[in-house]
Amino acid sequence: MKEKIIEKVKKALALANNNKNPNEAQAAMLMAQKMMAKYHIEMQEVEEIEEAEVQENEVNVKKGSWRKSLMKVICNNYRCDCFLRGTTGKRIIIVGAKEDIEIAKTIYEFAENQLLDGFNSYFKNNYEEYTEIQIKNAVRKDYADGFIRGLNEKFAKQKEEETKKNEQYALVVTNKKVEKYMEKLNITGHYRPRENSSFTDPYAFVSGRDKGLNMRDLHSYIEEGN
Repeated sequence: MKEKIIEKVKKALALANNNKNPNEAQAAMLMAQKMMAKYHIEMQEVEEIEEAEVQENEVNVKKGSWRKSLMKVICNNYRCDCFLRGTTGKRIIIVGAKEDIEIAKTIYEFAENQLLDGFNSYFKNNYEEYTEIQIKNAVRKDYADGFIRGLNEKFAKQKEEETKKNEQYALVVTNKKVEKYMEKLNITGHYRPRENSSFTDPYAFVSGRDKGLNMRDLHSYIEEGN
């Protein structure tokens, strides 16, 4: 059953990725969260299950503080958490059950690609081809911060709506063992996304946020593929 839910999540993301529609691609991530929650709710209803033991999994990410912020949002919405280890800021440690970590990493890679595709389109339409690299990097961060903010808001809205339908939803999208594990760690490199920042291009932030917020429900689209 655990392998089945992982395959369903990967298939959902593949379907959306092939569609090349940014709104549908991001909505697929929300649908993946629903599938995970549904799986855990069903397992609790049919049998008494013990949460798998949590473990650490190290991930090396490319330069860019927004990547750490994106990982944090993904982990917090897919039954995991994460923190930094080392002085370079490139080593992210994901904490969670083995299967949940695999899903979170898959979602992160998918989200990162979709974010960069959206930014590249925005930059191409609004800037000259030979714009200085420093400006491009700054505008990319503005777009990414907006995308992540919108996606996080969308996750929060989905959690609220689904919890009204089934109160267990709020419980299964988090893992209590992960929370306890993080509480016991004496973490000095725990990354927390900045809430406020100055912008090189505020329109890039707004455009990115809109991409994260304006997503239609892909339930029927994904169910047809499964």
